[in-house]
Amino acid sequence: MNFREFANFQTQNSEMNRMLTMADSICQSQAPILVSGAPGIGKTTLALQIGFRNKAFPNQVMFQKNMDPRGLKEGTCLIVENLESLQLEDQDTLLSILDIIRMGLKVRIIATADNYVKNYVEQGQLKRDLYFRLSVIHLKIPALSERPEDILLLSDLLVKSTALILGQNKNYQLSESAKAKLKSYSWPFNVTELQTVLERAVTLSPSGNIEDRHIEFEHIERKQMEFVGLTLAEMEKKLILQTLEMTKQNRTKAASVLGISIRTLRNKLSEYREAGVL
Repeated sequence: MNFREFANFQTQNSEMNRMLTMADSICQSQAPILVSGAPGIGKTTLALQIGFRNKAFPNQVMFQKNMDPRGLKEGTCLIVENLESLQLEDQDTLLSILDIIRMGLKVRIIATADNYVKNYVEQGQLKRDLYFRLSVIHLKIPALSERPEDILLLSDLLVKSTALILGQNKNYQLSESAKAKLKSYSWPFNVTELQTVLERAVTLSPSGNIEDRHIEFEHIERKQMEFVGLTLAEMEKKLILQTLEMTKQNRTKAASVLGISIRTLRNKLSEYREAGVL
């Protein structure tokens, strides 16, 4: 597949293609969604992109500990990260929100969890009722090691988007030796690790020609997840810039992918220019 409506998830893998086709088909639904996968595979990114594309739920909110369900506004898309890590009282809060939704509250929930979420249910750490009610639609993202044909495709895209985010105007290119090194690695922390490795490679390559010596795998830790420590505004900015890069700066296409108007996109880009990001 050359391009789906999820710009950050370009793929040539048939299983990934099927998952994205399902994601595309349920974007306009209000049904709860569970996105599962290995660390660093892009679960939050996919959840945010699904949320962006449904104009009926324009208010994206991250679930917080001790959140008051009564504070949720109509038209809210609630993003719940790491479902398996929630304390029991927060799980009860989510169940209360689901009960309110059944009574007519216009709120959508998109949750993320790791590959072993069912094990947490069996062990009693995750309430069975909550798991089944949130997994009405369950999207499972295959690990990068399961789709090696995507490594170089994603590498080219990430090099370009990383250069844009870092404010570099050079035309960065991966050498054949760099590509071979990338393909030979197992990527235990998936796309986040790939992005971190390539960000370092771009930084270490002032000429724009990325060689194998610029590709370093050591010191990549699990805690280096793509959105950890970012505010929702920072997540939004990163997603918008990456989507623009992956749609070759086609603003109309990027706005469609993100589920926002072209005017909103222009306003966001104007804000980023004023802040010195662009």
